[in-house]
Amino acid sequence: MNFLVYETTTGAIVRSGQCQDDMLDSQSRSGETAIEGEADDATQYVDSGVVSSRPTITATWSKLEVIANGSDTTTLGSSLPNPTEVFVFVPDGAVAPEMEIVTSGTFSFATPIVGSYTINVIPPFPYQPHTQIITAI
Repeated sequence: MNFLVYETTTGAIVRSGQCQDDMLDSQSRSGETAIEGEADDATQYVDSGVVSSRPTITATWSKLEVIANGSDTTTLGSSLPNPTEVFVFVPDGAVAPEMEIVTSGTFSFATPIVGSYTINVIPPFPYQPHTQIITAI
């Protein structure tokens, strides 16, 4: 049988595999639950014993291109879950925070340096991470 093991408190899928039917209970450790089934741990989790889709953030970017003048800003929504970690990967020579914890529901980005910036948004579980490239011209 196909099985998956998830964290009992969060529903996060931690592993999956195959086992004999009578070995299902031995697949989980303390704080985990094993169930029969298959899932994609990147996009699914277990909610009340049922494999479900992990929600996506509903916040959207105001624009995907900014003028590289340090003041033209793009903003990611007003409804980011609290707290959300935001990682900015910058081109050579650019200065930006490596990681910011957003607790206000909104993330804004501006830069004085031309280039492509990859922004990884990591909301709290069970929300799915979000990656966006912002271009500064």
